[in-house]
Amino acid sequence: MNRSNPSGGESASDVSAALVPRTAELAADIYELIVREIALLRGDRRLMALLQASVSENVATMLHILQHGIDLENVGAPAAAEEYARRLAQRGVAIAVLLRAYRIGSARFEEWCLQELGRQTDDAAVVSAASMRIAGTLNSYIDRVSEEVVSAYEAEKEKWLRNQSAARAARVRALLGNEQPDVDASEAILGYRLRQHHVGVMAWITGAPGGGDTLGLLERATGEVAVQARCDGRLMFVPQDESSAWAWLPLGGRSEVSFSDMNAKSIGGGDRIRFAVGQPGSGVAGFRRTHQQALSAQAVVLAGPTGSGKYTLALMLAKAINCFSPITTDGLPDFCGKCSNCVRIAQSEDLDARFEEAVEARENLRETDKKETRLFVQTHPDVLVIPPDPPQMMIKVDQVRRVIETIYYRPGEARERVYIFTASSFMKEAANSLLKVLEEPPEFATIFLLTQNPGELLPTIRSRSMVITLAALPAEEIEQDLAKHRPEWTAKQRALAARLANGAIGAARSFDLAGYTAARTHALTILITALRGTEHSDLFKMTETYRAGADGRDKLERLLRTLYSLLQDLTFLKSNTPDLVRNTDIQTELKKLSEAADFGWIAFAADRLNDVERGMRRNLLRSLSLDAFATALERGT
Repeated sequence: MNRSNPSGGESASDVSAALVPRTAELAADIYELIVREIALLRGDRRLMALLQASVSENVATMLHILQHGIDLENVGAPAAAEEYARRLAQRGVAIAVLLRAYRIGSARFEEWCLQELGRQTDDAAVVSAASMRIAGTLNSYIDRVSEEVVSAYEAEKEKWLRNQSAARAARVRALLGNEQPDVDASEAILGYRLRQHHVGVMAWITGAPGGGDTLGLLERATGEVAVQARCDGRLMFVPQDESSAWAWLPLGGRSEVSFSDMNAKSIGGGDRIRFAVGQPGSGVAGFRRTHQQALSAQAVVLAGPTGSGKYTLALMLAKAINCFSPITTDGLPDFCGKCSNCVRIAQSEDLDARFEEAVEARENLRETDKKETRLFVQTHPDVLVIPPDPPQMMIKVDQVRRVIETIYYRPGEARERVYIFTASSFMKEAANSLLKVLEEPPEFATIFLLTQNPGELLPTIRSRSMVITLAALPAEEIEQDLAKHRPEWTAKQRALAARLANGAIGAARSFDLAGYTAARTHALTILITALRGTEHSDLFKMTETYRAGADGRDKLERLLRTLYSLLQDLTFLKSNTPDLVRNTDIQTELKKLSEAADFGWIAFAADRLNDVERGMRRNLLRSLSLDAFATALERGT
């Protein structure tokens, strides 16, 4: 082959080969141009995500055609492109808008190709031949794909119009906006009273849509629930796409309703239908609020201290949602724990082990790949666990982008997709990206956000989610559980672990009794030396053991937590509330120490302890920091 005078096809192939590594950049440029130029394609996050997928697949396909000379007779429209056309039809967007997007996209694609061609050669003949080859192939591809997406659009539009009143849907969306509606006109169009109490409902069918009368099945199932709720009048049912719908149940003057025993299993196929409901609301404001609450049920914030069971609960819910052979426990739906979905999801239960495996796998990559790779835990293709990414231990924007890229695709093997963020330590850009999904998540996905404090999440994230706080368990209940799970412990040891766990049963089960006892011995040495003025040799021997390095840091952090615990117990004893003491196994010793201290000294000790923590952040010598702390306590007595 004479590379000194390449043909138009060869040059087009070279251009494409040079652009393939930049596929993502090229697709992003085209997507941003389309969204900027066509206002009608902005606003709906779910549609924008599908548009992005359609652009990416079209760009990748076109580059491969040019690079490898693929016959267009063997090429069809990408799946995301056809699905995007169907979604536009469902929402009443004109086909001309879609065709304009293809014109804009093809023109920008050609610009990139010509720029790359100019970088490769300045031979006018080669440029002319290659330009004609690129333009001809691109136009033929666009013509072919346009025919297929138009066909998909028209077929979907015909089907959709049989199931939805465009005027009714438009009025509902207007009501959900912030504008002040004409209530009388709205009631006339909708055939539904707005001046009453309502319950908002999100209804969807799990698994791939079965075709046929899927929306009819959803409407009948929602009607069955309305009958069970003793609704006052006709409900309002508004389809959203071929497998999901919004509904409002009319309650009239009632402001309360119970859904605990309601279901649609009496209807054929009703076991595949899921409902999310809001709290009853009154008037137009309640109409909006209860609807938003129903939508937020697909994003759940689980809040509670470390070890309270947030992650365990999230995995249990993931199993219950996706179990192939669900059972009933105490009248509530439960998972079997034996089917393939339950077994594979359960493989994520040891989060620490799976996390270490992911870290090790990344460390084995090439240096260039390590920087681009983010950590995930995934033992089931439709259940993704997103832990904080080291070394910063923050949820990063690339992790959220992975969620955005996959959440709008229907699950392959489960009933629903499940995403579990194991911490609330989001980087700012990552938190803002997550908002795009939470505004209108797909009906076949659920997001769990785990946090010790919901206040750590953006207010806009909390407002779009259902917040469930796991309450602290009584120490007595935790002791009973420890008797089963830690039988090797004595009763006093179980009581100690139960009280120090702060109501978190997981923290109690994994409590490092030996480590805490050793740290407490050192903490008592410091307090006794300060309060009783004893000889310092034991103190200095102890502080010398706190050396530099990660192990020394962990050891000091444990000591500081233990000192705070003992100071808190001294406060309880000085306040004549001994029932609140947590270190019950040494309560007699603590009582003697409390007699030598007053509230001022305890407050002074807590302040100095805070100074030690600040010193740790400045990497001060640990043994000297502890010596200075103990000396300061003696001066404070």
